Amino acid sequence: MSDLNRVSLTGRLTSKPEERRTQSGDMLATMRVAVNTRSKGERSAMFFDVAAFGKVGELVVQYLDKGSRVAIDGRLNWKEWESKEGQKRQAVNVIANEVYFLDPKKEEGEQTRLKEPADDDIPF
Repeated sequence: MSDLNRVSLTGRLTSKPEERRTQSGDMLATMRVAVNTRSKGERSAMFFDVAAFGKVGELVVQYLDKGSRVAIDGRLNWKEWESKEGQKRQAVNVIANEVYFLDPKKEEGEQTRLKEPADDDIPF
């Protein structure tokens, strides 16, 4: 049996996705996703850094904004580096294979309407 590296998240973007380019010129979109959790009646949120490459990254930058609801299917990526001060650092992020846009599509010319968030929408 082989190992499996797969993760699925559903949450909201904490800010507008950032557009970058790899050294080879490929599109890279980075975003942070807040995922609500409940344990023994206590509410909290976990925050995940997510990267989307190529066409998926282009669509993320074009259509998503702060507060957008998304579902992400991808894999975990672990990296290790040394800081300028010589300390070893580690981080885990998510590489998105697919990003599902969960908010309804806006009609042409429709403005974003702010609404009071429901209890389940608050990321903390």
